[in-house]
Amino acid sequence: MDRFIPNFDDSDEPEYQRIGSDPSWRKIYDFVSNGFWHVTSPTSWDAIRSSGAIEPNVGGRFPKRFGDISDRSYGYLKKYVSIFDFATPTERQVMRQWGNSWDVLVAQDSDQILLQLDRESLSPDIIPNSANFNEAVGQIEGGCIPWVEVWFPHKIPVASIKGVFRIPATDRYEFKPVPEPTDG
Repeated sequence: MDRFIPNFDDSDEPEYQRIGSDPSWRKIYDFVSNGFWHVTSPTSWDAIRSSGAIEPNVGGRFPKRFGDISDRSYGYLKKYVSIFDFATPTERQVMRQWGNSWDVLVAQDSDQILLQLDRESLSPDIIPNSANFNEAVGQIEGGCIPWVEVWFPHKIPVASIKGVFRIPATDRYEFKPVPEPTDG
């Protein structure tokens, strides 16, 4: 995946062209650029299904994927659910943050679960990425992934999950649909 982690500034057109023409980048971007997404572990996915909702990690109730860094994230500090929004930013803005985004999607040495969320039902309450900037003091309030990380201020019901995909540790380029559990 290192081959298309951006290393450029706004004026580096060749780098945008290189990344944009990479078939792996294009496949993944085309897949994720249509909605809101939440990433979790298989164990946490089981807990989400059991509880009926994706819940904010208030007080560290759930394992923190990034240790102390999680404690300083805007979503954690505000008690929000962190969500990826690859549709609102421009493709170039997503490219500029792709290394950070990719690390969050697949950083672990184990399978990850990617939840596709219903954009229409969540949009009215979404807190945009720009909310992290405190104009009064001229700085960000907590860590986040610029442009692509947004937040939801309360529990997200499982009814708002449109799709569930497993990202295998053995193949980070495959997002495999997870079938609905069957009773009996």
